[in-house]
Amino acid sequence: MLSKIILIGGGGHCHACIDVIESTQQYEILGILDTKDKAHQKVLGYNIIGDDDDIPNLISDEVSFLITVGHIKSPKIRKKIFDNLLKNNAKILWRMYRSIVESESEQSLCTER
Repeated sequence: MLSKIILIGGGGHCHACIDVIESTQQYEILGILDTKDKAHQKVLGYNIIGDDDDIPNLISDEVSFLITVGHIKSPKIRKKIFDNLLKNNAKILWRMYRSIVESESEQSLCTER
């Protein structure tokens, strides 16, 4: 059975993470959270299912979250999301490791916290 995850952030870093996640065949991506203006769009075939405000409603023992917002100028947005996940006792995929599998944009593999 695949571990279920929700990605937070639908930009370029998300694309790289999806590539690696799919290559591991260990996770089922349930959807992506992004800004309200991107609601009902898709990223590489995965639905944007809501925004950060929906985190409390999506938390369950079976679902983990991965922050896929890239580091642009400051880690401020990533920290805000991380703090929100912690506050809501969410399971977080948080550590990135090199993967044997080549990603076009990034070489990393997610592990659960």
